[in-house]
Amino acid sequence: MPDIDYLGAQGGSLALAFAAGCAACWAFIKAFVTGPINKSYEKRIAALEEQNDRCEARTLQLETLLFFHGPGNLRQAMQTALSEERIERIKKEGAAE
Repeated sequence: MPDIDYLGAQGGSLALAFAAGCAACWAFIKAFVTGPINKSYEKRIAALEEQNDRCEARTLQLETLLFFHGPGNLRQAMQTALSEERIERIKKEGAAE
């Protein structure tokens, strides 16, 4: 087997071949390994966001039902919580401006 001059022209060719192999390997990994995983993550995130929106809407419906049909002390506690929430929201909006 002939000696290879790693610091000469043969070394440059070896470095170029190694870089081409690394680039091909990276392209393969991106296309066939991480690509499908990322797509499944994006689908799952979209489904969870849709589910979260439905849950928030349902929570609002249930809170409204409790507010109108619940006992007096529950209604009073809910009014207090809603008032505090509005005050905090106003403070945050004022601080943001």
